[in-house]
Amino acid sequence: EVGGGMGAVPEDEVFCEGLLREEKVVVLPGSCFRMPERKGELWFRVSVAVEVEVLGEACERIVRFCARWRAARGLGAAAVRCETVKSGKESGVKGSRVLQASAP
Repeated sequence: EVGGGMGAVPEDEVFCEGLLREEKVVVLPGSCFRMPERKGELWFRVSVAVEVEVLGEACERIVRFCARWRAARGLGAAAVRCETVKSGKESGVKGSRVLQASAP
């Protein structure tokens, strides 16, 4: 059983397993960090301990998977995008990728 009810698999775990299986991207479900499960919301955590290029490819794969996930559930399109954000010299980080998602 997915979502709701005793013994049910949280929706975020199903999402993360699907992302791994279909796009080969590993993320941790928000439920691992006690993020609340609310209707219409799904949380996951991404490790950023990889090269910027690798993270960028992962972002693109997440965007593709999100589109398929929403379409399969009849949720319509969401504003999911991935962009590069340049950080300041004081941080010592050359650049990072940011995944922004929102749904109607």
